[in-house]
Amino acid sequence: MKKHFPSAVLEERPTDAARPERGTLSIEKAHKLLGYAPKVDIEEGIEKYVADLKERGPQELRG
Repeated sequence: MKKHFPSAVLEERPTDAARPERGTLSIEKAHKLLGYAPKVDIEEGIEKYVADLKERGPQELRG
């Protein structure tokens, strides 16, 4: 986050007790059941997502 939003103030909060704990996320099941294969890797996807947020998101994200 700091790479893309250097002036952002990040805040850690205790985990919500109602939120389930999760292990490592994987697309293996989607690949097996649906033949899904991502067209971009996670780093490129984050870059594109952040660019879109800055372009169309709330004013404070635009710079």
